[in-house]
Amino acid sequence: MLEWLAGRDWEVEPTWTGTYDKVIEGINSVADAALQKKPAWPDTSTRMGNFLRMMAPALRDAQYETTFGQESRTRRATVT
Repeated sequence: MLEWLAGRDWEVEPTWTGTYDKVIEGINSVADAALQKKPAWPDTSTRMGNFLRMMAPALRDAQYETTFGQESRTRRATVT
């Protein structure tokens, strides 16, 4: 997660907002295939939402603020 966030250009786009599925795509792009096959890997939007809520304190420690919301029926996360 931190590797994916660190790889973004925060000066060009200081806020990232997207669906939990977009977060999955992002972390899958940098995660090892063996890690993605582990049972605890957040591979659905529900599991990713739970994972992000669990990781929010660690993300804050790494200077990433995470907020959660819902647009229509789509749940979204925002990272700044």
